[in-house]
Amino acid sequence: MEAIDQIRQMMAEQKYFEAQKLIEVQLKITSSPQYTLLKLYLESLIPQNKKLQPEQQIELAEKSFENNDHKLAFELLETKISTTYFSRVTKLKLKLVEANGNFDEMYKCLSEYLIRLFEFQVPCLPDWLKNYVERYFKNDFGLNLKLLSINLMINDLKKSEDIIKSIIVSSVENSQNRGIKEKINAISEVLMNASNKGRLEIYQNFCQLFTRGIQDKSDYKKLIEIIIYFEEFKFQVITLDLLLRLELSEIAEDYSITVRGSKEYSFIYLEKFYPHLKKFFLKKLKEDLNSTNEIVKPLFEMAESLKSEVLPPVNEYEVEVDVTQYNNILKYQDYTSAQLCDLAVSFIQSDMPRVALTASELAVSSSQSENDFFKASYLKLICQMLLNDYRAAVDTSMEALHRAKSQEDILSFLYSQAEAYIRLNLKSDAKRVLRNIVAIDEKYRLAKERLEKLNEI
Repeated sequence: MEAIDQIRQMMAEQKYFEAQKLIEVQLKITSSPQYTLLKLYLESLIPQNKKLQPEQQIELAEKSFENNDHKLAFELLETKISTTYFSRVTKLKLKLVEANGNFDEMYKCLSEYLIRLFEFQVPCLPDWLKNYVERYFKNDFGLNLKLLSINLMINDLKKSEDIIKSIIVSSVENSQNRGIKEKINAISEVLMNASNKGRLEIYQNFCQLFTRGIQDKSDYKKLIEIIIYFEEFKFQVITLDLLLRLELSEIAEDYSITVRGSKEYSFIYLEKFYPHLKKFFLKKLKEDLNSTNEIVKPLFEMAESLKSEVLPPVNEYEVEVDVTQYNNILKYQDYTSAQLCDLAVSFIQSDMPRVALTASELAVSSSQSENDFFKASYLKLICQMLLNDYRAAVDTSMEALHRAKSQEDILSFLYSQAEAYIRLNLKSDAKRVLRNIVAIDEKYRLAKERLEKLNEI
């Protein structure tokens, strides 16, 4: 402390050179308090038009940050420092702008650092840099594109693929998003400049087809490779969207069956990000409703898949309010039975079985033909199964059986009744119904398979 007091006295007497020399001695012989000494050292040099050495300048900036003197730290970093210390300076700048909530400056620092790494072909991505991007700019296209360029440069194909998938999904998910083609084209250009692409060539082909369409016969081969390679649900949906963009409607229609069969299938996701693709999935269900031949199987499969979907938690009160509002709209509007069936299908697909049940019940009561009655009854059954109201499902199937005349309708409602009994754990009743089905039609495969499984238990 005596030395520091002496230095301050010299500074007060404007003996800057003497103060400088004393400070230099103190910096060599003591390790504390470095922060105070370095600040005094800077103050002694300024009147002499001298500067701190780069190492001392950065050290003082770091210690100023630690002591909450952010103003001084910023001033020190604004002064030109040798590029040798670029990484250290950038890291400190990021800490400062983060502490002050200046995200524009943070973005600028990260972008400049990534550009420098690429320009100088530095085969390294420090963890602290990746953490900043992940924490604050996870879905930023520009930064992720730069990260992709560097990962390709260091030949990290696994990380490169992860980044490509992420930026393609985020770019394409919103069909109303502007500049989609420009973004996809930018990804394509980065991939074209990569020396070793491996499996990433699939993504390059996707980007080229997305932006320029089909140019020659070889593009069809690339499209087939894309369809085969993409197994994740989101990329299957993106591929379906691509097929539609390429005006390959028939192929898109066939491929939608594959998408619908994905374990990750979510109609909610489609409704949110790709509303223009819903027609493929609603159309199939409506076609099923127009046929009575083994109709129960696809409906029950749909019901099971909807039940297994993991949806975000919601406020139960809000759900009840929404259900009440929808129910009131349905009850006090003049819809035909066919229109109510269509609405019920949409509500089922939107994971709103209670509202769908109301629509299907109204469809049953307003049906003018046997065909409308059976369509509505099938939908009513599905809603009751989704709501775990298996007793009601048994009653619905019995009511329909009283009016059923064709063998197909009788077998279908008997089978649905057996499914309800199985879920009620009434295995003997289920077996009885299944045996009746087999007695009517010994080729009814679904019933035979169910009966065999129950007999094994």
